[in-house]
Amino acid sequence: MDKNRFDPVLPEDEFARTAKAGADHHLENPSPEGKNENAKEKDTDARCKDEQFVGNEENVLPTSIQMNDSLTFLHDGTEKEGLVRYIGTINEEEYVGILLTGPSIGLGDSDGTFQGKPYFTCPAKQGVFCPLKDLKKGSLSRLESLRLQRDHSSLLHEEYLELKAAMLKELDIRLEEKLTEFLDFQQRLTKLEANFVKDEELKLKREQSEKSIIYRLSKLEEQNANAKDLEEESHKYYTPDTYSLLSNYGPREKENLPIFIYSIFVFLFQVALLLSLVFSIVIPAWRSNDTIDGTNEIFPGDVEPIVKVVQVLSIIVYTVFADYSMQDLIIAFNFFFNIKGALNDTQRVGKMLLSALLRLLQGLAAVVATFFLIFTSLTAKDVVLNFAAINFISGLDDVAFSLVTTGIFGRRMKDKALEIKDKHLPDCILSSDFPMRGSWAVILLVGVTMIAIGLSFIVVPQSQGEFLYEVFRIEFGEETDFNKYSGCYHDETSSSRFDGRPIYQLDTEEEAVFGYCKKEQRWYLFDSSKSGYEDACAAAKERGESLLAYSSRTHSFDIEAIFSDPWFSRGHTPLDATFFVDGPGVRDGCGKKIGDGRCDVELNIDEFGFDGGDCCASTCNHPYCGLGTINYAFGTNVSSVGGGDGYQSCLDPSMETIEILFNFIDLDDSTDSTDSFPFLRVECDGVTHLTLNIVEIMDNKTETIYVSDGSSCTVGVTTASAWDAMNYTIYHNKIGGMLNNNAIITTGNIISLSHGVGWDSWVSSRKPSTFQLVPRCYLKKLRDYIDINQIYANENTPQRMVIMDYLIGNGTKSIETLTSECENPFFIEQYALAVTYVSAKIAKVDIPNISSIANVFPEEMQDNRIHCSWSFVRCKSGHITSLSLGYSGMKGTLATEVGLLSKLTSLYMHDNSLSGPIPSELGNMSNLEWLDLYYNSLSGPI
Repeated sequence: MDKNRFDPVLPEDEFARTAKAGADHHLENPSPEGKNENAKEKDTDARCKDEQFVGNEENVLPTSIQMNDSLTFLHDGTEKEGLVRYIGTINEEEYVGILLTGPSIGLGDSDGTFQGKPYFTCPAKQGVFCPLKDLKKGSLSRLESLRLQRDHSSLLHEEYLELKAAMLKELDIRLEEKLTEFLDFQQRLTKLEANFVKDEELKLKREQSEKSIIYRLSKLEEQNANAKDLEEESHKYYTPDTYSLLSNYGPREKENLPIFIYSIFVFLFQVALLLSLVFSIVIPAWRSNDTIDGTNEIFPGDVEPIVKVVQVLSIIVYTVFADYSMQDLIIAFNFFFNIKGALNDTQRVGKMLLSALLRLLQGLAAVVATFFLIFTSLTAKDVVLNFAAINFISGLDDVAFSLVTTGIFGRRMKDKALEIKDKHLPDCILSSDFPMRGSWAVILLVGVTMIAIGLSFIVVPQSQGEFLYEVFRIEFGEETDFNKYSGCYHDETSSSRFDGRPIYQLDTEEEAVFGYCKKEQRWYLFDSSKSGYEDACAAAKERGESLLAYSSRTHSFDIEAIFSDPWFSRGHTPLDATFFVDGPGVRDGCGKKIGDGRCDVELNIDEFGFDGGDCCASTCNHPYCGLGTINYAFGTNVSSVGGGDGYQSCLDPSMETIEILFNFIDLDDSTDSTDSFPFLRVECDGVTHLTLNIVEIMDNKTETIYVSDGSSCTVGVTTASAWDAMNYTIYHNKIGGMLNNNAIITTGNIISLSHGVGWDSWVSSRKPSTFQLVPRCYLKKLRDYIDINQIYANENTPQRMVIMDYLIGNGTKSIETLTSECENPFFIEQYALAVTYVSAKIAKVDIPNISSIANVFPEEMQDNRIHCSWSFVRCKSGHITSLSLGYSGMKGTLATEVGLLSKLTSLYMHDNSLSGPIPSELGNMSNLEWLDLYYNSLSGPI
């Protein structure tokens, strides 16, 4: 091979000139430039070193001799020259390995190895090893230095030539092989072309057909590849969200517990927010002030056609262009679709099952929330805002996952999240083609279901007119001038509508009309007789006397829906109005007024306030309330004896009932005149509850009377003859709210002169019976401590006197005051303290003779009901802790009620005249520390 063909080495004479110039420069400038040239030589020599050699530049000891230095030295008694190729420690002694050059070549004793270990490479007998201490660096002449460098370059040049020759030889061999292959291919191609040249037309058709087939196949392959890529992209790796974290990290492993809890909290937040949106629509108490048409009270009963179109389009967009919630459903269904394969797999799928279940629940909650938000939205803006809210909530799991990958929750959680991003799904999940066909099945199922249900709640009620009412009733407050417009309003425009809404006409002599004005977006109440208008917009534009009231702005088709919002009079004053839809009492009660003093049976229900209170004595506010309403009383037809006045139709459950029983009646029948009948009159709180004539056939019969809670009543009988006699008993029915639990309040006994009694006794027997009902609150509070059936007993007891004279006050307190005192949390302690005081103050034999305890209590107890301020009482946080009644002139007994003072720590009753047994209840007073009963006549154990 020609030496100069690829040889980049300079010609011999030019190489000599260059080497000589370099050597001169090196000797004259031993500066960094010179060092850089040495460094280049070192790099050049380093290419010849073997990786197994231990000698290298890092092992160079601190000495004046450096690698690749040229030396003259003595070896075996002769002076030799060479280049330093190794400096290091051998057998704990510093050695230098030298490559012989020039005339010293072949005078060495080594090929770079020393004691069997290689340190550098060189031909045999061209290397020597000498101890560093025996070497002396010699100085070379410029010519010798140039010669050494040339020898060194020659060695490198020879190596380069050998390498180049090998590469060229290998390249020639490869070219020959490729040429052979090319010729082979050309021969085969020629044979193939020869086969197709026979018929040029057939060849052209075939070529066109083949091109078409190839193009189609390429397109199919491209589509198939794209589908496979999409499938692999969607399902090859776990989705980057917190549900994927749940699929891989369970609570059993301690190090995985934080990330498991974090993922569960994300799920709980998502579901809580979504359910809050749903509950804010379906639960009336959570609902906003927005009015909703329709009898279902959730979905608008009738909306504009454009709104319906937007709703349907919104569902289509939501399902086809699947957002986070739909994607969660698809992923969850994909897992459950392949659950059989997963269970047959050896992999543990418990965590994946939990993840898929939670993902499914969150997705379903999002779909339900989306459904309600879309089909309850009245504007396109609301739909967009609701979409944004749902998408944000559904994407929380993705956002939460991204936060974990940032390391904000710690390095460990970050590493686990990053592992998920590059982790393949199990083979059992990838074995199905569900993502392609099943995804569309889920999308279609959800979309069609949402549209069908939504339209069923809107279109069907609209077509049937369910959101419109043929009649409704409205009641304005009596304190306004609108009371005359109260009553029933009927739909008078069933065949035609103004702005798609009905017109409602009042059924009384007043020509009031309810109508809607679409331009103003309000319902109006106007008087058509003053303006002649039947159009609400015309009345609204005129704004004269015909305009009576108007609603808040609304798009509602249904007038019922807007009565939850304020209505205003023509003068912009808020109106007090109550709306009643078509239902019990509405149609039947039309034409009748509420609160007119007449008890109308159709209106005597809770919705109408029991006819505005007309049916009960305590709530009727007209002069002719209850007049002439009784024809049948005490089981007797009394219409033949003048009838009576009363409130037998009272159904108000807040009322208490008393019952009057005539035990016997003996009347003077010497005259048949109606004026000769005895007369019964019952008054409570100054209001007449019952008046009627008494006849003998009422004997052993009862009549029920409805009175207010805690009423003070008077029952009087006016006899027509001095020879009339009768006896009656008054009961408190269902006392304490218990059925068949009637307590005797009092009795009355009218004596006839024919019985031979004195005048004073006769007159006294005709005095009316007076009493006060014990309020319900008192009965509930005291039922566990006394026999409430005996609470009205005529015989005096400390308990009865305290309740009737002290706590209730025998008619001196209003029911509001009584209720307020009863609700005092220390009511029972006040009762126990009062009973303890009365029992100790009054001797037992004197109790029956005490008609009132007004003078028994000291003034501080009578004038001040704050028990903790009394001088003989000490309290802590309102509870009585100390009772000091020593030296108080007590001569009665120690009542068992003292045991109700459960917080009592000290009781001083010494130096009195108490008698009787010591109550065993003292033993239950766990807080009692001091008990002083000295100098009394008490008996029994403590």
